[in-house]
Amino acid sequence: MALLAWVLWAEVSNSNNLETVRQTPIETYETKAECEAAIQSVTGALKNMQGLTVFGEGAWSINNSDGRPNVFAALTCFPDSTDPRRLNQALPRTLI
Repeated sequence: MALLAWVLWAEVSNSNNLETVRQTPIETYETKAECEAAIQSVTGALKNMQGLTVFGEGAWSINNSDGRPNVFAALTCFPDSTDPRRLNQALPRTLI
C-alpha cells in the first residue's frame, strides 16, 4: 500500500472575472496537518505586508496602487492522488 502524502497547491485568479490563471503544486508534506500548518505560516507572514489583503487562512489579494484587488491567490492542501487542475476541468464553470 502506497503512503498518502499531502500537496500544497497555489491557485492564482484574475480579479476581473475570477477565472483561474494558474494552479501550481508548491510542496509535499507527509501529513495533512503539516500541509495546513504551512498555509497558516504563509498567511501569518502575509498579514503585515503592504499591498496585500488577507481574507483568511491561505487566501489573499494583491492590490493595485489604488488599493483595488488585481490578483487573488489561495493555498489549499490536497491528497497527492488529487490534481485540482483536473477537478476544475470536470466541473461546469458556474460551480467553480
